[in-house]
Amino acid sequence: LLSCREKGRLMESTVQSNMESLSTLLDSYCFRRWHLIAQINSIYTIDRSPDDKALSINGIKLPDSDFQGCDEEQIATALGYVTHLLCLASRYLEVPLRYPMIPMCSRSVILDEISQHSLPKFPLYSRGVDRTRFEYAVFLLNKNLEQLLNSQGLEILISLRHTLPNVQVLLSKGVNDIR
Repeated sequence: LLSCREKGRLMESTVQSNMESLSTLLDSYCFRRWHLIAQINSIYTIDRSPDDKALSINGIKLPDSDFQGCDEEQIATALGYVTHLLCLASRYLEVPLRYPMIPMCSRSVILDEISQHSLPKFPLYSRGVDRTRFEYAVFLLNKNLEQLLNSQGLEILISLRHTLPNVQVLLSKGVNDIR
């Protein structure tokens, strides 16, 4: 009987030690994930343009969903940056996105495998494609961003149509969590 009690105490202390090790490891893992998110912020910098107060990603302006009168290639490039950024963030945070994305710089696409569209690929560029397909692609991109924000307990800033401000919310959590 005494031997069983000793074995029980030994097992209990071993379990407690393993729990503490696991907790330390989990904290380290969470720190590392957010450190990677913060590094994305250093690769894809989001700044406010001094001349018109619009946000830009790596120096390329991306207006809030109204792209009329804007340079199509610049919009496509900025959306390509956001696509790559979200792909990296979803991988680092281990959040599978509802709408898979294929980052290809200014020719990125997003897939809608859920709907009944005959062509499930939607271009994140507007040159040479149907405008409604492009706008739907931007909508899906913002839905992926919303999914990432929600998975981390973060709220959408203003509205879903404000892509770069919402990306900033996600990236700023990474920067704040490693401080």
